[in-house]
Amino acid sequence: KNRIPYKVFGGFKFFERKEIKDILAYMKLVVNPSDNEAFIRALNVPVRRGIGDTTIKKLSDLSADMGLSILEFISDERNMLDDFNRGMREKLTDFYGIIDRLTRLAEQNNVANFVHLMLDLLEFRQVLLAADEEDRALNIDEFEQSVIDFEKSQPDAKLSDYLQNVALASDIDEDDQTDYVSIATIHAVKGLE
Repeated sequence: KNRIPYKVFGGFKFFERKEIKDILAYMKLVVNPSDNEAFIRALNVPVRRGIGDTTIKKLSDLSADMGLSILEFISDERNMLDDFNRGMREKLTDFYGIIDRLTRLAEQNNVANFVHLMLDLLEFRQVLLAADEEDRALNIDEFEQSVIDFEKSQPDAKLSDYLQNVALASDIDEDDQTDYVSIATIHAVKGLE
């Protein structure tokens, strides 16, 4: 919070945390609708949508047979008429509607505004706070701040540029050129006492 450089040894790197990977999955899907891995990760977060592994497997197989990504496949409900019941088709088309709305928001906003609107729309913070996961909700705030900082340094950057930056970053707080405070978990130092 006070901008003191630090490294955490023995802990998760920032972008490897579940909640951050979940947010990034939505962003990847907006940038690349053909990313089936991001689709599968985003599908049931932050809330469960009742779409299980069997349905996901069926979606993967059917979309592959048609030469489409899963998102492209569900974009037209007619593709699912014979293979899914009405309730499941509604869940899938609702999810497609969310991604479509996010895509339009990404086109109309800069990266920081888009991320703020996306987090509000998907209610990541609210879901984590309701589950008494305050630390993980604070990680969402830190993630949003990382986007703001990125945009300050690159005002004309697009969402894809931010994702590329994340892919190259090993840790949001890593800075080998300066002194830093070393922080370690109790588990990482066990046996060193």
